[in-house]
Amino acid sequence: QHTQAWEVSGTYLVIEGAKRGFLVVRTTGDGGDTHHVAVRDSEFVGGGVAVQATYAQTGTVSNVVALRLNIHDLGDMNTTTDQDVMGFGVYRERVHHAWFLDSTCERVSSDCAQVNAQGDPAGVHHVYMGRITCRQNRQGCLWAKQSEDVVFSESTCTSMRPDKGGINPGHCFGAQYDARRLVILKNVMTNSENGIRLASYDYGTPQGGALIAGNLITNIHHTTTGNTVENAWSGGAGILLVGG
Repeated sequence: QHTQAWEVSGTYLVIEGAKRGFLVVRTTGDGGDTHHVAVRDSEFVGGGVAVQATYAQTGTVSNVVALRLNIHDLGDMNTTTDQDVMGFGVYRERVHHAWFLDSTCERVSSDCAQVNAQGDPAGVHHVYMGRITCRQNRQGCLWAKQSEDVVFSESTCTSMRPDKGGINPGHCFGAQYDARRLVILKNVMTNSENGIRLASYDYGTPQGGALIAGNLITNIHHTTTGNTVENAWSGGAGILLVGG
């Protein structure tokens, strides 16, 4: 049981039965590669899992699987600021081939999971998130920023509503900035402000497009947000393509 942040790096690692804390899977201290890592059958309360390369180094992180995680009660659910506290995050360049599967996120003050290269979209690629259950998160379920070839599949999202400051409108799935070749496939969305939202593509013309197919979207209605289609922060749309 860990109550503070802890880090792992190296090759062919298995972490299981963890409880609490915040786990970072990252490149080695001398800039070497980390690969073939499994984090499974664990509970994260007040913390989550981050998969990231270290700045100013050359190593990569690849072939990481997060399986059967129970992530809940992370961050401040009453915040009035944009709180970037994710349950599962894939960050920075030089990270590829990561899977987040068969897991649950509840009462997370940001997205359950987010992909964000924080630079060149090609720096984070081939990420698959499937069979995730999200309930009552402050921002949303699964979200992509700068990245390539990300898949959100067969996940269930319910009860996503705006935060107190109205900064985040309460979406289930979506993307912004420069997510290339995003696939949103066979998910279920219900009782939320928005189903799928593509917003704020302000890094130029989107490349590679997005595939949205086979999703079931029900009981989507705006509550405290507006409902103007040209506003990326509006609610009430099953699929809202503002920046797409």
